Amino acid sequence: SLFVSETAASATSVDISNRDGNDNTNNNIDNNCYNALKLQPLSSLGEVDFGPLNEGKPSTLARADMYATYGAWAIGNIDASLGEGGETGRQVLSRATSALNTLVDIAASNGGSAVAFSHSTYLRMLLGLVMEVPLTEAAAIEQKNCCINVLDVSTVERRDIGPNSNLFGRMTAPQDFRLNVPNASVVRVNENQHLAGLL
Repeated sequence: SLFVSETAASATSVDISNRDGNDNTNNNIDNNCYNALKLQPLSSLGEVDFGPLNEGKPSTLARADMYATYGAWAIGNIDASLGEGGETGRQVLSRATSALNTLVDIAASNGGSAVAFSHSTYLRMLLGLVMEVPLTEAAAIEQKNCCINVLDVSTVERRDIGPNSNLFGRMTAPQDFRLNVPNASVVRVNENQHLAGLL
């Protein structure tokens, strides 16, 4: 299972295996926590980069530009970007595929589990990719700060996603668009019971 959380922190995966492979239950709990967590930054989990074009703009105008770009991706125009330096939908979906592959490798070497942290727009695209629902639908998936999404990802089975994918609704992406992603199912989305009374 992959536990993917929305956070304002930088994107990180966590390998929850113990570094030395021993059960150190008699050691100080702080040492156990330190030894058990191997933090590994993954750039493939970073938030969607819409580029510098919106810097300095009022947030309502910047959001409108970002929504328009995301909307273009949702109808198959995955090579659209918000000006020079902004990511395309193809790049974001490729990063999400890369992140899934990396996290599967981490989980496979760790008894089957990994934990990762990322940001809401990116997570909506990753969840859309995993569920293969239209990106317009994925855009509406609620992702509260610090929520948890749980994915059950196969370490063996894979599937191809191409230009006629349901990701684009009834539209078609460029014919050269191809991704090969691990089979996965979503167990939980936007779980936030652990935040009761905190926010």
